[in-house]
Parts: sequence; structure tokens; C-alpha cells
Amino acid sequence: MRLRVGRTAALRVDFGDDDDGGQAAAVRLLIYSGHEAGYGSPDPVADLPAVGDGRLFHADWTPTALGPYTGIWAASAGAYRRFYFEVTEAPIVAVTEIRAFDESLADIVRFPTPTLVGVRDAVEQEFERITDRSFVIRARRGFFIDPAREENDTRRILDNPDGSVTIEYGLYPPPPDVRRAALLRIRDVLLSDNSAIPDRAVSFQVSEMGTYQLATAGRAGYETGVPEVDATLARYTMDWWLI
Repeated sequence: MRLRVGRTAALRVDFGDDDDGGQAAAVRLLIYSGHEAGYGSPDPVADLPAVGDGRLFHADWTPTALGPYTGIWAASAGAYRRFYFEVTEAPIVAVTEIRAFDESLADIVRFPTPTLVGVRDAVEQEFERITDRSFVIRARRGFFIDPAREENDTRRILDNPDGSVTIEYGLYPPPPDVRRAALLRIRDVLLSDNSAIPDRAVSFQVSEMGTYQLATAGRAGYETGVPEVDATLARYTMDWWLI
């Protein structure tokens, strides 16, 4: 899950994920920097009262710094739920861009904003996995980091009082072809079952029925299975063996 710095996020938890339905009381949301915190850890960066009905609770939080975080929904009697997330700067594409890219995606009933955001964020992370670089501004903190090797597209390096280093990195704003690739991939995920000629088509034969050959993710050099998207990502993929 990703949140964006300076933007208020509505966070939710369901304590009813057990067979007995689950109930909780006096719930608070504790947020810690990094991924090391556990239940009962001291010094959260935020301690927020949660609003709920015994099973479903929510709390709003506005992050002010980049990096990885741990969230813990802590209730009375020792019940808790833990989750991990990251705070970045602006996303690879905006929701308004997604809706404008294809008229079908402008349907807010069929494609509510949380659905578009979830797919957009998944595509954003998929691109990072494939290319080994980020198209949004992210941050990572550590004591033994070689900026020239650890992160691509380093923007700045900050020295922290405890002797650690924070690296902010990312190729942002994304180049136009990467933005288009992101929009294509998002549309592919959301509309692939309903497209007359899928984005994954690599050849098309006009006949009474119309036939096409599809690219398959993970085969023949295709990462996502969308040829234009894969070609774009290939141009931006880092080859570490060349460094």
C-alpha cells in the first residue's frame, strides 16, 4: 500500500476477520517509521484515536515524510492488526489522467476512485520491479548504503543525527512514454476482458470472426504481456552488470 506525502489518507481496519466475527474496543492507530515495529513498540510518529463500531474502524492521517512505515491498530485486551505501507511523493499518473485516457474509465460507478488508485499503485510498483528503478520520488534510510549502487536516479542524500543516511530517489516526473505505458497497463488490467482488440495483441488477422495472437506475460520476453508497455520498460531497465 502507498500513501502520498501531504495528502490525507483514510485508513481502515476490519477486526471481524475471525470466525467469531471479532469485536474490538478502545482502538488506536499507531504509526511507526520503518518496518521494524511490533505491538507495544515505543515512540510512534503518530498515535490516533480510531472511530468505529466494534468491528470496523477508521482513522485519517496526513504523512509528512517519505519512507516505509508500519501501522498497528491496537485495541483493548491485546488485540491488534499490523500492516506495512510506504509514503512517496506524487504518483506515476493522476486519477484524472486515467479517466481521460479511455472513456470507459470515466464511469465512476463501474470504476470508483479507490479501484483506480489500487490498480494505479499496483502498476507503479510493477514498473519498479521490472526496471529496477522508481518513477516516483521515494526514500530509504540505512546505515550502510552505497548511493551509487543501491538506488537508481538518486536525487539527494541526507545525513541523519543518528549517523544513518536517507536517500531520496526516483525518475520524476516520469518521461512521457512511461506515463503512456502506465496508462496502457492500467487500462489493460481494468478492461482486458471487454476489449475488442486487446492491448496484448501482437498480430491481428481480418476474417469473419477476427483473430489475433496475444503476448503472454513471462514468455518470449514479455513482462506485462502488453507489447508497447514491455518495449517502453525495456528502454528504462537498469542492467547492473554494466556498472
